[in-house]
Amino acid sequence: MLSRKGILSVIGASATALLMTAAAQAGVSNATVYYSTNGSTFAATAPGGFVTTGVSGLGIGYQQGGVLELNGTTISGSGTLDILVNATDFSGLPNQLNESLSATFSQGSGTLTLISYLDTANTAYTTSAPGSGSTITGITGVWTGAAGVNGAGGPGTLNLNTAPGTGTVSNPAEPYSLTQLLEINLTSDSSFTLQTTGQTYATTDGTLPEPASLAMLAGGALPLLGLRRRKVSKA
Repeated sequence: MLSRKGILSVIGASATALLMTAAAQAGVSNATVYYSTNGSTFAATAPGGFVTTGVSGLGIGYQQGGVLELNGTTISGSGTLDILVNATDFSGLPNQLNESLSATFSQGSGTLTLISYLDTANTAYTTSAPGSGSTITGITGVWTGAAGVNGAGGPGTLNLNTAPGTGTVSNPAEPYSLTQLLEINLTSDSSFTLQTTGQTYATTDGTLPEPASLAMLAGGALPLLGLRRRKVSKA
């Protein structure tokens, strides 16, 4: 039977393994976030006419591939707003590209178009979205929603009108960059919240990673490591 110290050692080892998995691609760059409205040049601050709360980007590397996320965002306004998110230096040879989006309208209605790109030239896109070329794979999904109207997940949630499908990377190479362009078209005085995230996935084996689950495990590992250190120091 393991002693308390032995149990804590096992917990610490498991936590360390989780952290190592979460940091499998520590070289991934911090994601950049830029904004444009009505065709204007992309800029680091949101343009007038829109209120954005909690907008952030995150690039995460996994052994199965890379994930680019647009996190916890509430956006209010009228008209068209584009958000461009990019991260570079993902490793592993990618063979598939996919995306997902989940949001709920609390007021008004609108259409959200998520365009995801993978570029094996590892280009950082900040002033414009990727175009087309031999190094670029792209997919597009279109979602619509309205406050009080039942969507796929209940009142105000989105319905998927154009499925993005899966983009096959014809010439895999590394490192590569991931870019997502979220095109937001809102009716007058609308507001929506991304309930989870807008996610762009690149995978090396055709199996989609589960970034939310892995992130929670990694986050839970830190307190365990701290607990182990405190217990050992008292021993």
